[in-house]
Amino acid sequence: DNLQSKQFAKFVDLVSEGEINGLVDGLKSVYFDNTPLQNADGSFNVEGVTFDTRTGIQGQTYINGFAGVESEKSVSVEVTKATSIVRSITNVDIDSVRVTLSVPRLTKQNVENGDVTGTKVKIEIELQDNGGGYVLSVADDITGKTSSRYQRSYLVPLTGTGPWDIRVKRITADSSSQALQNQTFWDSYTEIIDEKFSYPNSALMALSIDSELYSKVPARGYEIEGIILQVPSNYDAVARTYSGVWDGTFTTAYSNNPAWVFYDLVINSRYGLGDYVSSSQIDKFTLYEIAQYCDVMVDNGEGSTEPRYTINVYLQTREEAIKMLQSLASAFGAMSYWAAGAVTLTQDAPKEASALFTPANVINGAFSYAGSSSRTRSTVVSVTW
Repeated sequence: DNLQSKQFAKFVDLVSEGEINGLVDGLKSVYFDNTPLQNADGSFNVEGVTFDTRTGIQGQTYINGFAGVESEKSVSVEVTKATSIVRSITNVDIDSVRVTLSVPRLTKQNVENGDVTGTKVKIEIELQDNGGGYVLSVADDITGKTSSRYQRSYLVPLTGTGPWDIRVKRITADSSSQALQNQTFWDSYTEIIDEKFSYPNSALMALSIDSELYSKVPARGYEIEGIILQVPSNYDAVARTYSGVWDGTFTTAYSNNPAWVFYDLVINSRYGLGDYVSSSQIDKFTLYEIAQYCDVMVDNGEGSTEPRYTINVYLQTREEAIKMLQSLASAFGAMSYWAAGAVTLTQDAPKEASALFTPANVINGAFSYAGSSSRTRSTVVSVTW
């Protein structure tokens, strides 16, 4: 095969406020141009993808491999079987080194018929920390055919405290014939200081892909279980069940029950109304009744059941608080309003009758009816979704 130099595209996607529950099903929930990265049987639709993620906690660590400061050093020395090449890294702030090797030509000619084919060169890269002895970091075969310079880069993480020595070795014997062209050069190395940005409270997806696989930057998609929020302490968010009598305290879990999503948006001070509305200014016990009604399993029309109300939304733009709460409340058949210094909810749900009227408790036992003819009345229906 003819060799082509490789380049990689790297992305860090901010997908949500944190903390989230994360990907629904690992790499099966990562999509490039609407194609899942991994199939249900574990096979991959796209090979050679490096992936990392952060769920968005306050104290999360930074993602390795996404360089912030790079400094390239030229080497331009041939590596032979007899002579390995060593370079030292003295800056203890360096996180990793990108070693770039090249072969000017990689061909083998058949002396009998003149056919030119490819060949291979085996190389190794070793790392030594503070004189403690060399440890193998990379072993690779450069295999194929090329009549022009071909470069390949290797990322070597620097472990330990430094300083470090990096040694490049050629394992394949040196060529002694013009028919075999497989010289190996160490072109350069790049000292890399990673961006140690942890992006607290931000859920991240980091990807590195071979640019050879796509002619343009692919659209990335992620199926995630969203923000972990406050739910009642007696609530099983997976089974959607409530045990015993609620004492009014909360715990944290992922839930798509719209009542608890509503509560989270009201009390959260980072992306909700928490700086203006305290938890004491919302009737949580009324919300508890509403949430239970949302979790009742109903017929889904396909021979199974589903919760009466769930919500899966991706809020991306700023909205007026009242408008947002009213829209969210409408998702579970409720109406929100401000009354008596508190956020109040009322839901369109079956309730016990608050009063019964019969001739026995009506003056003179007679009802008086008034109205217009049905022919003179118009009906207006307002439909929203």
